Amino acid sequence: MALFSASATAFIGLLLLLLHGTSTGQEQIPNSDVDLLEFPLNLEFLEAEFFSFAAYGRGLDSIAPNLTQGGPPPVGGRRANLSPLIRDIIAQFALQEFGHLRAIQSTVRGFPRPLLNISAESFATVINQAFGQPLRPPFDPYANDINYLIASYLIPYVGLTGYVGANPNLQSTKAKSLVAGLLGVESGQDAVIRTLLYERASLKVLPYPFTVAEFSTKISNLRNKLGKEGVKDEGLIVEPAEGAEGRISGNVLSADKDSLAYARTPEEVLRIVYGSGQANVTGGFYPRGGVLSRTFLFSDVSVTHEPMNCSDHAALIIRLTDTPEFRSHAARPWRFKAAWLQSDQCVRVVGNSWVTTLGNIQETGLAEQIACCQAKPKLWSATAFGVDKTWVRMLEGKLRRLLQSPITLENQLDIKTIQTKLERIAAHDETVWRQHSKVLWLREEDRNTGYFHRKASQGFERTLLPGFAIWEIFRGQNSSLSDRPSQIPRVRCIFGYVGACFEYSKTL
Repeated sequence: MALFSASATAFIGLLLLLLHGTSTGQEQIPNSDVDLLEFPLNLEFLEAEFFSFAAYGRGLDSIAPNLTQGGPPPVGGRRANLSPLIRDIIAQFALQEFGHLRAIQSTVRGFPRPLLNISAESFATVINQAFGQPLRPPFDPYANDINYLIASYLIPYVGLTGYVGANPNLQSTKAKSLVAGLLGVESGQDAVIRTLLYERASLKVLPYPFTVAEFSTKISNLRNKLGKEGVKDEGLIVEPAEGAEGRISGNVLSADKDSLAYARTPEEVLRIVYGSGQANVTGGFYPRGGVLSRTFLFSDVSVTHEPMNCSDHAALIIRLTDTPEFRSHAARPWRFKAAWLQSDQCVRVVGNSWVTTLGNIQETGLAEQIACCQAKPKLWSATAFGVDKTWVRMLEGKLRRLLQSPITLENQLDIKTIQTKLERIAAHDETVWRQHSKVLWLREEDRNTGYFHRKASQGFERTLLPGFAIWEIFRGQNSSLSDRPSQIPRVRCIFGYVGACFEYSKTL
């Protein structure tokens, strides 16, 4: 009887989860917040790798490969020649950045680590740019304590100002809480670096004739120049009128006239870390650029449909506005994953979470019980179905070697085991993508016009980009691009992006 009761409870919990598509007890993060939370991953990856290589001589691929999400390894990182104290501080910074990556990736989906250039040559280029001349010998950030602290002066502060700029645009409490926590630690790291440099402000950075304070001023001026939004960066020593309350030249913390932190937009951050002064010209620490969402690529573009009048095709209107417009999108509802049912543990996990979450439905309410119950299956799925791409490639490589080796009983057993694992992974992926895909694609053999028009007409109410799209691009009501040739490359870029959206459009 007890066994029957437990099974019935698990079944009821599973059924309610399947029927209850949205979470009422957990706050959903709007897409606009997701964009603002994912963008800092670009800088968090850079900081994590730079600190980790300097302290340990190795990076995420060796210490925490799951955080890279399969991204390419960084270029040029190496163990720095540091004193025990500085190495200990930088090691702490590295581990803190690992935590930042994990915190962001556990809140939003994130993306694979972009290609990073943390070589000595990359930092030397920035320093040469700051001084307006090539230093001889080239600046080496890994050479000693002072050089490394100066190189570190380049990075955390940019992320700090980015978090300050993002905070007012966040809507959800969860996103604001995460950014507040990240900002607190980033501010602390910047304060430690500036304090260590301030202590050495009057020392010469050998073999150059410049002091630490002069290096900091040159770097800050360069960031202001690249950011193109006025003074948002200050060196360690400033004019007394520019110091705190206009009374002191020491500037251990960079802040405005009211001693508040400066804020930067994602575009400003990209102009600085690319070293180009332009958010769309990659380089610097990101040879292939950072990973961006559509919001940051085309924040001044709005896309709407024209009303459908005499045709079953609607015109798609792209408006180029003068000021960026950050729009909020509806949060995605919680969904039960069909692939979970492939595991024998699914019903048991749902049943246990249902029984142990809040206990008495009459006291807590059905909606609250379901909301709390949703969290545990999701956490379980990450453990049960989470697949490291590196591990999959390793299995595939091992399988190829076994197939090429002499046939033995042991080899045959290993081949069977690996094939079973790969088939299970493939079946899971197929189920996941089948559930995610809601578009009825046109098959290659179905190219006749009648078939296309029937499908386009039937799918109009469901698809985001139905039928043929008529592209009309304008800034004003009657203006055109003929008198603005500088806009043509940008228009082509938008065409390419929207064309990709059309190709991979999803149904509502």
